[in-house]
Amino acid sequence: PISMSETVEELLKWLDDEEVRRIGIWGMAGVGKTRILMHLNDKAYQLGKLNPIIWVKVQKEGAVKNIQSDILARLKLEVQHMDRTAHVAHKISMALEKLDYLLLLDQCPGDIDLNEVGIHHKHKGKVIVASRDKPDCAAMDIHRVFKVSKLSDGDAEELFKETVGDIADHPHFKGIKE
Repeated sequence: PISMSETVEELLKWLDDEEVRRIGIWGMAGVGKTRILMHLNDKAYQLGKLNPIIWVKVQKEGAVKNIQSDILARLKLEVQHMDRTAHVAHKISMALEKLDYLLLLDQCPGDIDLNEVGIHHKHKGKVIVASRDKPDCAAMDIHRVFKVSKLSDGDAEELFKETVGDIADHPHFKGIKE
């Protein structure tokens, strides 16, 4: 399996590619997609190439409004009629049009029309979608797709320790870790 840092480095190369605006990462639950996005978020912030960086944990119900709400909050934009999706999308699109943003959409179902959110191909920004299913990525007009397989042993142990805390080193968990 490829390491977390190798995965992040590969995704950063794709972010540098002018032709690539939308990237999909997919894999079964628990393989580390959210963790990859966290590392990518941190690395992109350190490099300072993309700004602002907007992270959205997508809710299945009302996904478009959920994404719009998080983008508005991150950009400190106010909208009078949140119930008018097209109005909100226009305001978001106008704000993002000239920005080199990075939008990270975690746990994203494939039935989201990014145009409806206010994210358009003509924007200079980049979008990374994390989903469980490859077809979800295809449905969102993704340019490049990266399959996240099993974590490397070192990354898996680190994730386990982050998840369970100090008790990870207890002898009782030795078999579980392996």
